[in-house]
Parts: sequence; C-alpha cells; structure tokens
Amino acid sequence: MAGEMNNFLESMTFAQQDCDCDECGIGGLGNGPPMKSAVEEAFDKYRSSTNYAVSSRHQERKLIRREEDMNTGLVVTLYSMSLPVGALPLLEYGDSARIVFVIGLPKTSAIMQVDGNSKRQTKWRHNGMYFLRNNGGNPIGWVNERAIVTTAIDDDIRILVAKVSGDLDNATNYSYYEASCVDDDWKRLLVRLYMKSTFKRNRIAPGHSFELHGNEAEHTKVSLLQLISS
Repeated sequence: MAGEMNNFLESMTFAQQDCDCDECGIGGLGNGPPMKSAVEEAFDKYRSSTNYAVSSRHQERKLIRREEDMNTGLVVTLYSMSLPVGALPLLEYGDSARIVFVIGLPKTSAIMQVDGNSKRQTKWRHNGMYFLRNNGGNPIGWVNERAIVTTAIDDDIRILVAKVSGDLDNATNYSYYEASCVDDDWKRLLVRLYMKSTFKRNRIAPGHSFELHGNEAEHTKVSLLQLISS
C-alpha cells in the first residue's frame, strides 16, 4: 500500500513542478516521516472504507498565484482544485485557515470533506465562498460524490483555495482592512476577508467553515474569476 500511496502522490499536479505553497511539499513527498505517515494513514483509511468504484482519474491541484501583499507583508497563495467523481482525495495539511470559493458544483454532486480519519458532507453550494478554520494540522481534502442517481455524464467539482501566511498579528492594520473595496487587487481583497474572518473563527469547530456574505465577498469572487480567466 505504501508503494501505491507514493505513486499516487507523485502523480499529483503539484508534484510535477516546484510549488511554493506552505503545505503540499510536506504531504508524503519525503519531507518528514511523521507527516508522511499521517497522510498515508488517512489515505489508506479512506480508500479501504470506499464502497464504490474508484475513478481512474486523479484530482488535480494547480498553483495559480503566490504573491506578497506589500501593504502588510503577508503572502497570499491561491490554487485551484478539480475533483472528478470517485477520484481519491488529494490530501494536504490543515494547519492554516483557508478561504474556499466553489466555482463549479454540478447539481448531481456533493462535496464531502475528508478530515483526518473522518468524512462528512459539506453544505457548500455553487458560487459560495467559505472561511475554513484550520484543523490542527490533520490531513484534509475533499471528494466529489454523487448526490443523486443519474445516467448523465459527471462534471468535475472545481474550487479555488486561498491561504494567507506570514506574521498575522503584527500585520493587522484596522484602517487598511476596513477600507472600502474600491480596487480589484485580488490579494488585498483576500487579505481583508481573511483577517476579518479570523476574528470570528472561534464560533466554529476546527475544520469547519462558515459562508462569507456581503459586498466584499461578492467583489472578491468577481476579482478571482477575472484573475483565472485572464
């Protein structure tokens, strides 16, 4: 099973190139036995509990941008994920919070979250944007499961995931985060949403999420869609 796990990890999109994100290099690619065994355990348990035919397709993860927000010194990492029906989860470590934007969710599919050794259905909807609290560093990922029986061709679920790293405590500038959304800089928009959301994170359990509403969230969605289409 370990050999199969290594082959699966090596087939992942981000394993084919140097990725600057703060977690994917830890997930079983040789940067530490403790982290590697945690991913293997979660992956093996999920695979052994799967009671339907596993797809021959793999989930894909692609780094879109990793840039520093010059106003705060924080680094914003944005990547996309494509989740085919039945594909095994592409696990990463949940030691940081994320903003997740669901840009493609077929009516026949449901997004299931694999969190450590458990799995649960999210309430995420198409075009929804969510703040996902960190889970303490346990493996985390998502899978595409059929919500209804259908003979139609299944489309992939597509999500954008953003993470903010750096000295969050010293970077906080209230006047900056309270500024109106008058620009289309995707980094500033994400940093503002991220910082505001962290103040509310204790309202939810680790590994859980809440939906982001309001003009700021809608403006951020538009900015991200323009970014990935350019």
